Amino acid sequence: MTRLRMFAVTARDLNRGGLKYNNCLWRVKTLYALASSKEEAVKLVEGGEAGLCGWCMCEAVAEGVGNRVKKEAEGKYPEEKLRRVEKRLGVYFNY
Repeated sequence: MTRLRMFAVTARDLNRGGLKYNNCLWRVKTLYALASSKEEAVKLVEGGEAGLCGWCMCEAVAEGVGNRVKKEAEGKYPEEKLRRVEKRLGVYFNY
C-alpha cells in the first residue's frame, strides 16, 4: 500500500504568478494535495486532479477523510495508536 502524505504546492512550484482554487474560487498562495511525493503532488495539481485550499482541506479532514483513514487502518493498528494519531491531528474519528 502506498503511503500518502500531505504536501503544500505553491505558485512557485508551478512556475505561475498565482493560484486560483477551482472549488471555492479563492486566490491562494498554496494548495494542499495528498500524494506519495512532492513531485507527484505538483503533477496532480498541475493537471487539475488534486489540490485543496487550506480552508477546504481542513473541512475535508474534519468531515470525512478521517473516517476513511480510520476504516483503512482498522485491524492494522492498535486502537491506542489510532488515539495518538487523533490527538496529534486534532481530528477524532467516528468509531
